[in-house]
Amino acid sequence: MQGHRHGIWIVTTAVLLAVGVAPAAAADDVLITEIAASNSTVLADEDGQHPDWLEIFNAGAASVNLDGWFLTNDKLELKKWPFPALVLAPKEFRVIFASKKDRRNAAGELHTNFKLARAGGFVALVKPTREIAWAYDPYPEQTTDYTYGCAQNGLLERAVAADGPVRVLVPDDGTLGLTWTQPAFDDTAWRQGTGGVGYDRDTTFGVLIGVNVESEMYNRRTSAYIRCPFALTAPQAFDRLTLRVKYDDGFAAYLNGLKVAERNAPATLAWDSRATANHDDNLALVYEEFDVTSAAGALLQGANVLAIHGLNRTTGSSDFLIAVELEAGSSGQLDQSTILFFPQPTPGTSNVQGYPGVAPKPVADPPGGVFNGALAVALSAPGAEIRYTRDNTEPTGSSTLYTAPIQLTASALIRAKSFAPDLAPSPTASFGFIGLAADAVNFTSDIPVILIDNFLSLIHI
Repeated sequence: MQGHRHGIWIVTTAVLLAVGVAPAAAADDVLITEIAASNSTVLADEDGQHPDWLEIFNAGAASVNLDGWFLTNDKLELKKWPFPALVLAPKEFRVIFASKKDRRNAAGELHTNFKLARAGGFVALVKPTREIAWAYDPYPEQTTDYTYGCAQNGLLERAVAADGPVRVLVPDDGTLGLTWTQPAFDDTAWRQGTGGVGYDRDTTFGVLIGVNVESEMYNRRTSAYIRCPFALTAPQAFDRLTLRVKYDDGFAAYLNGLKVAERNAPATLAWDSRATANHDDNLALVYEEFDVTSAAGALLQGANVLAIHGLNRTTGSSDFLIAVELEAGSSGQLDQSTILFFPQPTPGTSNVQGYPGVAPKPVADPPGGVFNGALAVALSAPGAEIRYTRDNTEPTGSSTLYTAPIQLTASALIRAKSFAPDLAPSPTASFGFIGLAADAVNFTSDIPVILIDNFLSLIHI
């Protein structure tokens, strides 16, 4: 088990470009299954940056040594970025960042010496013989934080979400043993909450902490027991499990009583164990990812639990954090002849539901700004219906349907998303409007004035 850190186009154009794509010059067992040419938030590299990336997959039944293979974004330079000596096992995925950082250590992150063009272009996987094993030639304009690639119809379920329910106990003795890691354990007397567990006497982890345990742990304890319950209706459908953990300073993770991952944990865990090393705060803010697929057999129909023994380095530490996610996925059926857009990127695992194009992102007239009195805001997205919210929540297909200009008499944040048949929902567009008080309309000043409105959201200070 290994852990690692981890263009908008109109409807008619989308369909025409999708039909015109030549996905592969020559199909092969190893192919590029997903590309991200405009990665803003989906996947961070070890430097904490969000470069472009692509994913390769071995669809065959035998391992393939990629030593001598290449990636390129230039038809005239097929040997642009050489792979290191890397063996790709059957049904294995590998993510390569297209960052121009040129890193080729097979044991670490891989980075090409080129980037991908958001406006569209060419990218190919090339054999040692200079034959193109797989190419997107061309790929069309890309949409930020959407990906593009082969249909696989996989499943992806966020079994444990970062903001999901948790039960927490800071133990005073070892009487529980490991019984608390079992799904049937009675935790009704434990503290309840949602999100991450920890404390921070500074401000580094504040927004990540849903259950604050400072009073139980600071200057008292270095261990906390955390249970994340979840339910599955068809556990046998999943053949991939991914655990992601943000931690300060260590942990041991159990899936229905089976230990599946650990970091900075002593060989023998006790109720009062402490982390064996510090984990830097900056690193703790980034999910570390663990492939725990070997534990898929431990999944149960109905009630399950992901149990985390969180570890701090010392009782006097100024902070502590455990925040987790667990994803369950299935490989699906690869269809190399169908190339789609994916609003839910899946780096390192099978592509899920895709679409032949992306609905146009809504635009507003006016696009935002300050106003006095009343204002009518018109939204448009050719060929699509628009759904919007005014409470800073993400719009969905069931949000308010836009039918006429939105009338404003006070500050407002409008978030809108468009939907069209057979196309991926658009990215969310946000438009902020600040209503000025009557006595501020003619206000003048010799120095710059900044207007701030939190649009009814909480501001963390």
